[in-house]
Amino acid sequence: MLAARTSWGDGSAPDATAPLVVLLHGYGTDEHDLVPLIEQMVPPSASWASLRGPQQLPFGGAEWFPIETLAAPAARPLAAAAAAIWAWLDVRGSSRRVVPIGFSQGGVMALELLREHPDRVAAAAVLSGFAAAPVRPGDAALADHPAPVFWGRGDQDDVIPAVLVAWTAQWLPAHARLAAHRYPGVSHGISTVALPDLAAFLRPVLEPPRAGL
Repeated sequence: MLAARTSWGDGSAPDATAPLVVLLHGYGTDEHDLVPLIEQMVPPSASWASLRGPQQLPFGGAEWFPIETLAAPAARPLAAAAAAIWAWLDVRGSSRRVVPIGFSQGGVMALELLREHPDRVAAAAVLSGFAAAPVRPGDAALADHPAPVFWGRGDQDDVIPAVLVAWTAQWLPAHARLAAHRYPGVSHGISTVALPDLAAFLRPVLEPPRAGL
């Protein structure tokens, strides 16, 4: 089951045609983890939901898939976690496209959502995450019609295996309109230097066009 916290930007009713931002936390945290950064990532008018991973950990926090599978995440737990997110969105009755923003494990899930239903994802953002290697249902469609994807990572990240970084660096340019940023001296985490780049990437996706333009 997914737990969620939802806010509607400036408090007004959300635009029914605007994409919904979906925040996806990293391993061992929860739906509150990315919320303090929301104002630095998305425009004030954007609506968003922050979700908790489906698997509760004994020491607190949650995960999207078992951490022991990090080196080669299995397709089944990834698909199950993605299905839980889509089910939550369907229960909410949201027919809007989504913009998943994920950190680490959440970044993997952001790409999972895109790769399973590219028609339902307006753009995706991956912070210190990676693309899982198995082929996904939407990969062929993405190769023909690449989606906007932000990929930000530190060059000192010693958590994500190098083989996964190499695979992601190969997969993304062939399936995305990629905005890739590599930050010198940054380890595994969300660096403040990445947030302006992410905000600039998301602005044209999330801000409504000005009248007369």
